[in-house]
Amino acid sequence: MKQRSSKRAILMWTFGGFAKMLYMAAMGLFVFSIIVYFSISGVSAGILPFVKIGVLYLIEGLGAAIMLLFLSFFSNAWLKYFSQYFELEPDSIKIVQGIIEQKESFIPYRSITNISIKITVAEQVWGLADIMVFTSSPGEKENPSEAEGFISGLKYDDAVALKDELLKKINPES
Repeated sequence: MKQRSSKRAILMWTFGGFAKMLYMAAMGLFVFSIIVYFSISGVSAGILPFVKIGVLYLIEGLGAAIMLLFLSFFSNAWLKYFSQYFELEPDSIKIVQGIIEQKESFIPYRSITNISIKITVAEQVWGLADIMVFTSSPGEKENPSEAEGFISGLKYDDAVALKDELLKKINPES
């Protein structure tokens, strides 16, 4: 049966990307306002009303741009949610990821050497976690890009349950 990330992950991915973009926009607006301030400080009073109108249009444009950015981050997070899932099969775990180019990973239980739960600060706030499945291949055991399988956006309790289930399938005698 297909299992997906938590729907909370959609919100986390949306607001995470949006917050980064807002930070970048705020820094750019700060620099822009300093440049405008020093540019118009010596301007005559006759041109000042036109500058005020231009600033109002700039604020309206920024509002529209922020709405479009939010919608793009939300749609990206929604696509990510629907394009990744995992299945526990009798002899392996199947992980499917990708929007345009789907990547299917079949990791046999017998070749799994380590299963890690990774929690970032944002995931801790949202109550989510990631699962990293490692095989005997060499590589850094805390880096998601080195993992054979990576499942993001699971509820923490679901991540722990999945780790326990995988450990049972790896070591059936225990």
